[in-house]
Amino acid sequence: MVLGQSRFDSGSAGGGTAGLLSPIDVTQDSGGNIFVSDSGNNRVVIYHALLSLLTGSRDPYLAIGQQNLQGSAPNWDTPDGLATPEGLVAPLGILVDRQGTLYVGDAGNNRVVHFLKPVSVVNAATLQASVPLGQGARCTLNGTGLATTAQTVQNGTLPTALASRELVVNDQFKAPLMSFSPTQVNFVLPAEAPIGSQRIAARVADTGELLAGGSIIIAAYSPGLFTVNQKGTGQARALNQDNSVNGPGHPAAPGSIVRLFGTGQGPVVTPVKDGQPAAGQDDTVAIPTSDPMTCFKKQPSVCVAVGSSWAEIQYSGLASGMVSEWQLTIKIPSDSLTGAAIPLVAVIGGPNISNLVTLAIQ
Repeated sequence: MVLGQSRFDSGSAGGGTAGLLSPIDVTQDSGGNIFVSDSGNNRVVIYHALLSLLTGSRDPYLAIGQQNLQGSAPNWDTPDGLATPEGLVAPLGILVDRQGTLYVGDAGNNRVVHFLKPVSVVNAATLQASVPLGQGARCTLNGTGLATTAQTVQNGTLPTALASRELVVNDQFKAPLMSFSPTQVNFVLPAEAPIGSQRIAARVADTGELLAGGSIIIAAYSPGLFTVNQKGTGQARALNQDNSVNGPGHPAAPGSIVRLFGTGQGPVVTPVKDGQPAAGQDDTVAIPTSDPMTCFKKQPSVCVAVGSSWAEIQYSGLASGMVSEWQLTIKIPSDSLTGAAIPLVAVIGGPNISNLVTLAIQ
């Protein structure tokens, strides 16, 4: 087998998804994935394990040090010609440690860089990758090789270590954990984590060895509403005035009261310690309004659109007894549209708009 060339008697310089240019070093991780320092293309490429290469594509599936497999620029994302955390220049020696993380001798930048296994982090209600995470919000981190066992907290104050693992923001703020498994972490983003572009990492609790991580964007508000399908779309997780679960079989009547649940509501009047259940109702600093002009222009405010109408919000704050759960108690407009799936969206802090969900109203 040959990698980086189409056949054994070819040796031309290449790049992109199939070629290599002056490869220097090669190593493997515990899963058999093959890492090659592709020095001339200013990257390290990763190939699937040998068995997969024998039966499928022989192209790499990931490039480290470049935005994608098509890139080859030195320090590809530099704004000033200097080194960046993500870029490489003429990498030479490489090493994969016992936790599956990658060390690169970045010769052109005169340094050694430690790359963690990549992760993605989303609001636990919306699961939308394109929006910032809210301070104090429930979030979900997805990755591989995060732990060797799985552990979940059923109730009470959340710990900062589960399954012998921790999650830290900027190596400074430990996140309260709801569950930790080899592929997913459900957690509360620390309320004191700074706004803007920050870094998050999973690590071994007793040794501090880093496992996986990446960049995240943090905002004060990141409203999201929980849904029945747990995918952030469709029927909202909501209770009708009689405490029945809202849905096509149990619609809410126009003029009745409905409770919605979400996360990412931002600061509250009486802050609760990270990971601790709310002792009772605690209003959001964002003031409820049914006037959209006030909602979008006067800050902080919160409003809810039901169909083409704006609902009266009777309560916006923490759900009693829950950790980082936002409760919205609204009165369905008397002139509301009716049907099995009436669209609903929440707006908080101006431009911060929740996922689009639906309510059954009849």
